[in-house]
Amino acid sequence: MLGLFTIGLLILPFALVAVFYAVRRFGIGVEVLGSAFGAGLVLIAVGLAHGAARPCPTGPVTLLPGQHQSAACGGPAAEPWLLIGVILAVAAVGATAWLRRRGRSSARACRPAT
Repeated sequence: MLGLFTIGLLILPFALVAVFYAVRRFGIGVEVLGSAFGAGLVLIAVGLAHGAARPCPTGPVTLLPGQHQSAACGGPAAEPWLLIGVILAVAAVGATAWLRRRGRSSARACRPAT
């Protein structure tokens, strides 16, 4: 896991430069927002996959009668994944609607009067 994290940090500056160049060269269109929506869906899927996970408590664990010295806990909390995924997906859909509406209104403004 540490290796992937380190590689990601090494590639991040190059990825940011590539994104900056692409935005400057081609602009941001509706198509680009699809990747943000897709990333939001991936985060939602991760949150749903970890929905049953319970983070381990910081203090001592008290077992109920009949548990025979076993308790299950661990895994990431699902709520942050779900929250960020929903925010990203909704923001992508909202930005797409705004860009399309702005494009239509500017096209109407440029039409010659008849």
